Amino acid sequence: MMHNEFPLMEIPGGRMAETGDGEDDRRGVRSVEHGLRVLGALAGLPGPVTLSQIAAASGMAPATAHRHLVSLSRAGMVRQSGATGRYDLGPAALELGLAAIGRLDREGMGAEAIAALRDAIGETVLLAVWANRGPTVIDMAPSGRAVTVNVQIGSVLSPARSASGLAFMAFLPESISGSALAEEGGGRADLDRTLRQVRMEGIAVVHGTQLAGVSAVAAPVRDHRGRVIFAITVLGPSAGFDRAIDERIAPALKAAASRLSARFGHAPDPRAAS
Repeated sequence: MMHNEFPLMEIPGGRMAETGDGEDDRRGVRSVEHGLRVLGALAGLPGPVTLSQIAAASGMAPATAHRHLVSLSRAGMVRQSGATGRYDLGPAALELGLAAIGRLDREGMGAEAIAALRDAIGETVLLAVWANRGPTVIDMAPSGRAVTVNVQIGSVLSPARSASGLAFMAFLPESISGSALAEEGGGRADLDRTLRQVRMEGIAVVHGTQLAGVSAVAAPVRDHRGRVIFAITVLGPSAGFDRAIDERIAPALKAAASRLSARFGHAPDPRAAS
């Protein structure tokens, strides 16, 4: 079952808002809160679904959930199949979701994510996008300790020899990744095996192939369509860094990439975890 980041969209007993005289206005519209709870439950289910499934997920009696679904249907937030009677999100919900996605400050959210990861693990973290020439660094969160790396904002990394490049290459169409590889002058003999491992493990790891004496591990960040839009990369001197990858760095990196992907609307395929 797919889980939403806020599966029931629970709202406290009244939304607190500042009034003109500085006091808290705790009054709210309870029916609106319950309707949003039903909508959130529907969004978290693998639709189309039945009334009983929605009622169970929202913790309401079926009759109560049905009344809210009627109102949500009238507003276009929910649609019901005339053939099966099952419910799913409606066109207004799609418009609302797309509007929210369109207002996301992706680069700003990415910068926040790499800074938080840097603070958590104490290592230098990069944020990269796939640009015309391949993986390109758009932001950095340097660690407090000295790391000699010839990478800065605007640096274009190797598609096949950098962790950032491999994190993209593993999930990009071959028409795109293949052309970047051809420009670099590499072959696919050993690369295909490496990319399969990246897809299986969810991270790419390199040891000194992009920068001598520097190891790096990268994870992809996806948007609501499942497309890889960023690579978050952690790097450091190979001597101490390599020992910490499995135990400390990789789990924190994968969690950070997953959280950022969720903020962009990505819902992981439940079959991928099985």
